[in-house]
Amino acid sequence: MPYRKCLQLRSRLSRALPNFIAVLRWNLFTDRDLWESDDNPIDTPPQLSFLKASHAILVGYPATNVISRAGEIVRGVALQKDRRLPLSGVLATILVERAIDMLALLIFLSGVLYFTRHRIAAARP
Repeated sequence: MPYRKCLQLRSRLSRALPNFIAVLRWNLFTDRDLWESDDNPIDTPPQLSFLKASHAILVGYPATNVISRAGEIVRGVALQKDRRLPLSGVLATILVERAIDMLALLIFLSGVLYFTRHRIAAARP
């Protein structure tokens, strides 16, 4: 019986954890005014509320189901309207996030290819 409860908890966490991480990422990327933080590096940036960040994440999911990658833009526009941020800054945030994701994917893929190079060489005649 405890094993079943453990699996149920793991299932709930596996659905909630990616959303929570996405909200934290949006908090990190949208709350920083780089020019202001250069002038006053000690001051803390204003915080984006968890509710507004989760609203932006959850609004993007249906758009992703309709058109692939449209959720990224819908999330940015929802956040831009809630926070009254410049649209160019929000779109730049989306591009930076995609670039970081691509870099992480390339690092992971090159690591896999590096560590399996002997198997790949053995499989080719």
